[in-house]
Amino acid sequence: SAGRGKLFCIDPKPQLRIDWNKLSNRSTMIEEPSPQAYETLAKLIPGPVEFAFIDGVHRYENVIADTMGILPYLAGSAWLLYH
Repeated sequence: SAGRGKLFCIDPKPQLRIDWNKLSNRSTMIEEPSPQAYETLAKLIPGPVEFAFIDGVHRYENVIADTMGILPYLAGSAWLLYH
């Protein structure tokens, strides 16, 4: 339901200066490269992903790998946003 979502971030080397422990009730940082990190994501998510923002390496093969990695976990009405 609205307002109860959780943010899962995948970044092998996050450069954000955020104390993720302070945000752990609403977000989780997975410090692994994608698409391998999707195995970890699968263990953490409570259900289908409704929104995915993909901002990875801007090469065709990487975009395809990230897309294929998240597809099995998407809800039928999920939104994908790419940068």
